[in-house]
Amino acid sequence: MLCQLIEYGGSDSDLIKDGVVLTLVQSLQHPVDHPKIADWVYDALKKISIAPDGKAALQSPDVRNAFALAFKQDYPQGYSNIYVWDHAPSIARLIYCDDSRTDLKLSTEVTEIIQTCIGRLSKGLLDPRGPEKMARSVQVLRVLAPVLDYADEITRHDGVPVAVDLIRHMQKQRSDYWLHQAFHQRLLMLCFQCYSETATGALARAHFIMLRGCDLLIEVLGDGTAASRPVTILYAVLSMLRVLCWYADCSTAVKHLPTSSKEIIKRAMDIHAEYLNSVPLGLRDATAKLLDTLQE
Repeated sequence: MLCQLIEYGGSDSDLIKDGVVLTLVQSLQHPVDHPKIADWVYDALKKISIAPDGKAALQSPDVRNAFALAFKQDYPQGYSNIYVWDHAPSIARLIYCDDSRTDLKLSTEVTEIIQTCIGRLSKGLLDPRGPEKMARSVQVLRVLAPVLDYADEITRHDGVPVAVDLIRHMQKQRSDYWLHQAFHQRLLMLCFQCYSETATGALARAHFIMLRGCDLLIEVLGDGTAASRPVTILYAVLSMLRVLCWYADCSTAVKHLPTSSKEIIKRAMDIHAEYLNSVPLGLRDATAKLLDTLQE
């Protein structure tokens, strides 16, 4: 009923102020109801988000707590419905993010979401409905990671070793692991953690290098040609290498790569030179820095 009021009654500010947003999010705390209501709730929240008071209502502490609790809920033992809560990452974006802003401050509700995600990724396939939970968790972390404080919090909860372990696991499971959507999301999650200029960002880069992350990136590149990997994967790997070269605390790891590895990277950069030159100036500077490091 509430979803229909929002859908057909417009984005009424008075309705928003009457606690409708909190009620809608609280309705998601019962996973067995998701197949019937989750689509409606997401559509209603999305419409509310464009109302004058909608964004503030969506990001209130009570609403954030309500979603954190909803996301934490497990399906009952023996529950067999094949429904997957695909809208969880999109709702998380509405509640915990603000368009493209990266300077949002960490809150206890965001920490709770991150803890839930990392916990599910750590348990992996052993957990009931494990693959589904892992997929949702990676997607939610990918939504949160561009915010600098959130990325640091992911690192503090062992985000780097968890992501690297999952990528290594995917490599063992399938030869075309790079085609899996979750692989690309995990790679980008690592990139955002290592991008941070804070002491926690430095820790993320140190963890990545210690876990032989540079070797992993070379493996992902294949032979560096467009035929061997999709452009999105090549670009994600090059983005990670640019991040490493930008910081003195880890650029030596790239500098000391074997000559054969450097040639693979340069080949990938050459093939995608037109695209790399079309990105914003700051990224072009980082690309130049990577190229200089490979020449040393």
